[in-house]
Formats: sequence, structure tokens, C-alpha cells
Amino acid sequence: MNYFLNISARYFLYIGLLISNKCVAQTTEYRFSVKNENAKPVKNLFIFLNGEQVKTNEAGLIFISFNNTIHQVDVSLDSSVKYSIVSPINGILNLPLNPKDISYITVTDKSNTDNQNLANKIVGLQKKLDKLSNDNTAERLNLNKQLIELLKQGKKNKLSESQLRTARELVAGRDSCFPIISSTLNNYISQAKDVHDAFKYMVSSAMEKQEAFTAMKKTVTIYNATYQEWNEQKSNYEKSIRDFWQSTELALKYQNLTDYALNEVHRTYILGLNGLLEKISLYGSEKNTKKRREMKEQILSAINENLPGLNSRNQVLGEKINSFIQILNSDIIIK
Repeated sequence: MNYFLNISARYFLYIGLLISNKCVAQTTEYRFSVKNENAKPVKNLFIFLNGEQVKTNEAGLIFISFNNTIHQVDVSLDSSVKYSIVSPINGILNLPLNPKDISYITVTDKSNTDNQNLANKIVGLQKKLDKLSNDNTAERLNLNKQLIELLKQGKKNKLSESQLRTARELVAGRDSCFPIISSTLNNYISQAKDVHDAFKYMVSSAMEKQEAFTAMKKTVTIYNATYQEWNEQKSNYEKSIRDFWQSTELALKYQNLTDYALNEVHRTYILGLNGLLEKISLYGSEKNTKKRREMKEQILSAINENLPGLNSRNQVLGEKINSFIQILNSDIIIK
């Protein structure tokens, strides 16, 4: 009896150890690469990941293990170091699903940031002066005074001509891209609203009169062309925002805006309405009274099902576009 009791005790002890080992938090090793704004590795930099201080190796890499329950990492630097974090935004980094994938952290020299901001302000003031009327003497004197003070600060900070040149290139890039991007966004929301109104107010006439159907189809065709243009250029617009506005945050706002417009508005609502044009055309050529009645009921039912959602999404999208364009425009001239 004691023999079997001993075996049972050892068995349960073994199972208990297995369970306790599984209860101990499992960890996974992740890889991080720390680079500067020129994509060059930053070696021997102390950085905090979830409060744990680690140091980059000669290749700018960090290998560190985290509990499997952790999916985000807080990235920070000690205030005494000469670098500041550019990305991730707000210092929060999502861990990759594949631990072998490298997560990237971008830092920049604080002095470079200060000088580049100074260069941006100088170029912004120069641009204001160029646009200012010669008759506006008081404002010109005020801007010149500000510019002189900034140039003095630039000399003190050893502001380089290359930094000024970079600032001029950024402003020129913004000036050339802003009208194109803002025009595309404004055209899209305007024409998305036109599609809503066409199906709301013209559908009854379009089902009975060819000229009304042609006008309705033209509205949708114009919308489709604008949708196609934005869909084809969306990656180029995002790149321009990253390059000329130098803002990952703005690029992410643009991504969210694009996703909402092209998926939430177009794919969910307008694409279905697009498909109804063919049904309206078939209804117009149908001779059987009973079939016409059934087709009309189906068409109107589908339209009534889509329009409230499209209208509310258009309202939200319009607000998003106006807000985004204002931010984009306010950053053209850096204050």
C-alpha cells in the first residue's frame, strides 16, 4: 500500500511541478534597432524599454526578453542624454507578432532638432517677407526685427547653410504638394455628397426618364474618377507628407483619413450604390409591369438602406478632411 502511495505522491508532485512551471511567466526575446534620422545605427546608447535600462551594441541593436502577456513597450531616454526620440510617437511601440522581426526606434540629436527648428523659423519669416506688400511698412519692420534676432541666434548656434537649405526645400515641397492634396480631399468629399444627393433626390426621375438617369450616371462617373485618382495616389501623398512635413503623426492622420474614406465610405456604401445603376437601367427597359414593380421595390429598398449610413459617414469624413487640411495648411509657414 505504501509503495502505491509513494508512486502516487511522486506522480502528483511531478504534475504539480509541470503546472507550476507553466504558471511561471513565459518570455520571448525581441529585437530592436536604434537609428538616427539619417538611418545610421546609434551605438552604445542607454535606453529604457518598459522601465528597464538597456544599451545598444556596436550595430545599434538591442536584444531583450519580455513576458508573453506584454504587447506594447514604453520607450524613453534619460533627460541627460543628447538624443530625443523621434519615433515611436508618444514613446509607445507595439511588439511584432513575429519576435524575429526588428522593431525600429529613431532618435535625433537635440542640438540638430533645435537648429532645424530655428532654420524653419528663419525660412518661414523670409517667406512672409517675400509675400508682404511694400506698402505695409510697419509689418515689414516687425518681421525684419524678428528675422535679425533669429539670425543672431543662428550664428550663436552655428546654424549651417545645409540646415537652411533643408528648411527651404521642405517649405517648397509643402507649397507644391498642399494644393494637390487638399484639392483631392475636398473634391472627394464634395462628390461623395453629390452621390448621396443624386440617389436621394434623382432616383425616382432617373427610373422613368433617360435624361435624369444620364445626369445621375454622370454624377457617379465624376465621383469614380476622383476616387480612382486618390486611390492611385494615396501612397505618394503619404510619402510627401512624411518627406515635406517631417511628421510621422501627420502621416498617420492621413492614413486614418484615407482608410475611412476609401473603405468606410466608398467600399461600404458607395460601391453598392454604384451597382444599382445597372439595375435602374434594366428597370427602364423592362416591359413586364409586375417585374418592374418588383425591381423598383428592390432598388428603392437598397437605396433607403444605404443612404442614412452614407450621409452620416459623409458628415464625419467632411469634418476629418477640414481638420486635416487646416493642420496641413498651418504647418506650411512654420511659426
